[in-house]
Amino acid sequence: MLALTVAGAFASRVADAPPPRPAPVGPVCDSDALVGARLPPIAGPGGCGVAAPVELDFAAGVALDPPAVVTCGAARALAAWLVTAVRPAVAATGGRLAAQELAGAYVCRGRNGPYCR
Repeated sequence: MLALTVAGAFASRVADAPPPRPAPVGPVCDSDALVGARLPPIAGPGGCGVAAPVELDFAAGVALDPPAVVTCGAARALAAWLVTAVRPAVAATGGRLAAQELAGAYVCRGRNGPYCR
């Protein structure tokens, strides 16, 4: 559950507490380019769930805000996209990519509609 409250120029997010981190922040998914923590499996009905999720704090040296709960496949794809597409596009403008703001990450939902329950 996520609620957004806006007051003037400030916004605050209220969300369910994330699962506790069982492992310290460090390399994940067998890659030094991916930094975060392994999480316990996420169970869900039907096709929902992740056997080996990670909470990703950095991908290819880029800070993720907020950290993203993803699969290792998604983490690798994000790092590749940042390296091959985003970083060169930012560099072409004379800038340097330091952080990527994220709107969301793993969520369990049905293929054709409502969230799995």
